[in-house]
Amino acid sequence: NETAEMARFLRERGLEKFFPHLVRTKFISYTWTLVRLDAAGRRKFLSRWVPELREEFMAGSFVRSCWDEYGWQFIHRLVLDTERAAAEICAGGGLSAMPAFDPVRMLPGLSPVYIYGAGKRALSVLRGLRGRGVAVAALVVTDLAGNPCNVEGVPVIPLDRMDRDGLIYLGVSGKYEGEVRRALTERWLSNNIVG
Repeated sequence: NETAEMARFLRERGLEKFFPHLVRTKFISYTWTLVRLDAAGRRKFLSRWVPELREEFMAGSFVRSCWDEYGWQFIHRLVLDTERAAAEICAGGGLSAMPAFDPVRMLPGLSPVYIYGAGKRALSVLRGLRGRGVAVAALVVTDLAGNPCNVEGVPVIPLDRMDRDGLIYLGVSGKYEGEVRRALTERWLSNNIVG
């Protein structure tokens, strides 16, 4: 509904030249939604999204300069090889099991990205994300007491100071994951967890 309203706004003002940017913005938003759904939800979501994609494709709204190589390939695969792409996206292994779609590749376009935790596991996650081109805004912890001020130059901040629209990667051992997920759920941040 939000992107339909944006399209209406642009059309009414004769600003169709911005449609390629709207299509890219919608791709980022829709992909983020897709990442958070289970297989049945993904099927339903794709059944609505793919017809929109085809319409935009046929209207010439895919302009190469608005896309990085990864997004360009992914969006064309959805439009031109829909059945196979949808089957892989909806496979039980999750989106990261689909070689053509790695959610971490989307993170540099979504900002800010946080890691929950400041210990060894968080350091490992930080190095892994950096190695894939993701800029981490901060490491977040529930309580600053006993935690470092920064980890490899990335600040450590209390959970209450993070941007509520930020994405959260868990950087804690499995032993603490349930506790962390509960803490994030209590703060209405459970939907922000991407890994």
